[in-house]
Amino acid sequence: MAALDRDLGLPTAARREWRPRPAPNEAARQRWDTRMRRQSGSLEEGADVFRDLVHEAPEDLPARFNQTLFLAWLGRNRDALSVLETYVELAANLEPDLAADAWTLAEVLRAGAGAEDLADDLSHAIRVEINQPEMASPDPSWHLRAVSLDPIGTAPQAHAFEWLDRPMPKAHGSLKARDLPRVLAVLVIAPGSWRLSSPDPSSLANAQALLGPGRASIERTVTPLPLRLLDAGLWTFRLPLGLSDDVRARLVREALEHRLEHIWVHWPRHGLDGRSPLEAGSAAVAGDAVASVKLEGVLQMREQLAQRATAVALQGAYPFERLRRRLGITPRREEEVDPADVSCMGLTALRNLDLGKLEESTLAEAAHSAAGLRNDALTARITAAWLDRGPRPHAHHDVDPTDAIAALVRDSLSQGLPDPALDWLAKAGRADPDHREAYETWSAEVLARVGRPVEAFQAYEDILKRFPETGRALQAAEDLAGAGHTDLAASLAERARELAATAQERARAEGLLATLRDGHFT
Repeated sequence: MAALDRDLGLPTAARREWRPRPAPNEAARQRWDTRMRRQSGSLEEGADVFRDLVHEAPEDLPARFNQTLFLAWLGRNRDALSVLETYVELAANLEPDLAADAWTLAEVLRAGAGAEDLADDLSHAIRVEINQPEMASPDPSWHLRAVSLDPIGTAPQAHAFEWLDRPMPKAHGSLKARDLPRVLAVLVIAPGSWRLSSPDPSSLANAQALLGPGRASIERTVTPLPLRLLDAGLWTFRLPLGLSDDVRARLVREALEHRLEHIWVHWPRHGLDGRSPLEAGSAAVAGDAVASVKLEGVLQMREQLAQRATAVALQGAYPFERLRRRLGITPRREEEVDPADVSCMGLTALRNLDLGKLEESTLAEAAHSAAGLRNDALTARITAAWLDRGPRPHAHHDVDPTDAIAALVRDSLSQGLPDPALDWLAKAGRADPDHREAYETWSAEVLARVGRPVEAFQAYEDILKRFPETGRALQAAEDLAGAGHTDLAASLAERARELAATAQERARAEGLLATLRDGHFT
C-alpha cells in the first residue's frame, strides 16, 4: 500500500486511503457495535458484517459504502461494484457529493480483479496473418515511425512502429492541432503475422481498412488499460520536435479540447450505464440524479488523471469546467469558463444562439462546435447561416469547417434535396479554398448517389487531371461502383492501374478491376 501511495502515475482514487464511514446515527452505531463485537476483525468477516447490516437496514448508506470497501480490499471487484451501484442509486438524491466521490472508486474497480469486462478504457488489438510474400512489408505510402519494443515475450525478429495517419509536419509557430498526425495503431511486425493495437477502436478500424488484400484478420482481443494508462485514448496525437514551449503547450491544449469535447464525449461507458457522457449529461439536465452523480464521478476521475505528477505538465492546463459545460451541466467553478465561448457550448446553449448577431469567425466556430456534438440539424442551421453570410476565404482559419459542411450536406440529402447539397458544396469551395478538392470530391459522390453517373464521372476525371494519384482513382472507382455504375467505375480502376507506383497499388487496382468484371462488387 505504501508503494501504491508513492506511485505518482496513478490517479488519486487508486492511491488514496479509503476509510470506512461512521454509523449515521446513535441507533445505527449501537446496531453496528452489537454485530462487530462478535468478530475477530478479518476482512472477510467485515464484508459479512456490513452485508448483514445492510440486509437489516437497507437505508443505512454508510453500511453499504463500507461493504463496498471490504469487498474491494478482498479483491472482489465485481461484487464491490454491484454493491456500489445500489449505494449510488440510493445516495444520489441524499448525499450526491459523497456518491460522486464513491463513483470514482468504481472507475478504479472496473479496471481489474474479475471486473475486466466492465472496464471502459481499453486496448483494442488485432492479429493479422500475412498470406502472400509480397504483402510481408508495409506499404511505402504508410507513415510509420519506429518505436522500441519491450523485449519480454517479444519475438527477436519483431519490429514495432507507430502508424500515423499523415506525415509529421515541420515544427513552426503557426501549426494547428488539426495539422498534427494521429496514431492509427501501433504496428508490430513479426514473421508470418502482424499485430495492430490502439486505445481507439475507430482508429484501429481505419488502420485495418488500409491493410489491403493478402493480410487477413485472424484474432481480435480487447483488454483493460492499466490504471496508469486510463487516459491513453486522449494521447493519440504526435508533436514534431523543435517546437517552442509556448507552441507546444498551445497545441496540446487544442488537441485535448478536440479529443475530449468532440470525441470522448460520444464514447459509451459501463460507468454511465451504457450511455455516452453527452447522453448522461442530457439525462442529468433532465433531472436524473443517478446519471448526474455517475457523470460527476467519471469526470472527477478524468481530472485526477490529468493531475497526476506524470501528466500535469501536459494535461494540467486543460480546465475540466469546459467539459462540464460541453456536457450541458453547470460548471462547479464557472469563473474558469467564458460564457461567450462557443467552442465548448452544449447543445442547448448552441441552439439558443442568436446567429444574426454573431461575427463571421464566431459563426464558423459555432458550426464547428455543433459538428463536434454530431447533431446534423443544428450544425446545418448554423453552417448555412455562415455560408449565407458570404464568408471571406481564410477568414475562419482558426477552425476546420469540413465537418460542419459535411453535416450540412447530410442534412440536405436526408431531406431528399441533392441540388441544395451541391449548391452548399459550391459555396463551401469558395469560402474555404483550402479544402476545395474535398468539396469537389463530395460533389462527385453526391452525383453518383443520386443517379447522375456521367456528371459524377466527369467530376472525378477533372479531379484526377489535377491530382493524378492511385488512391484517388481507386476511391472514385469504388464510389461509382457502390452506386451501381460499374462500367464507369471500371474505367477509373483502369486509370488507377496506370497510375500505380508500387506493387501494392497495382495489386489493389487489379483486384478491384477483377471484382468489377466478375460483377461481384458490393
